Amino acid sequence: MLIRDILAAKGARVETLWPRRPLAEAMTRFDERNISSVVVTDHAGNPIGIVTDRDVLKALVNHG
Repeated sequence: MLIRDILAAKGARVETLWPRRPLAEAMTRFDERNISSVVVTDHAGNPIGIVTDRDVLKALVNHG
């Protein structure tokens, strides 16, 4: 199996958020889109990071 096979099945849409958006917005996207990560972009659309469901879980464990 190749990566392109997975993309063909799930689609190529990439969810993005700006870094100053609340974490709850990322969590809502995870739930609504059945995804586990979003790409964080600057206002020009350049990727600057990624937030995953694991990041959220760790933040909840460490910070409540």
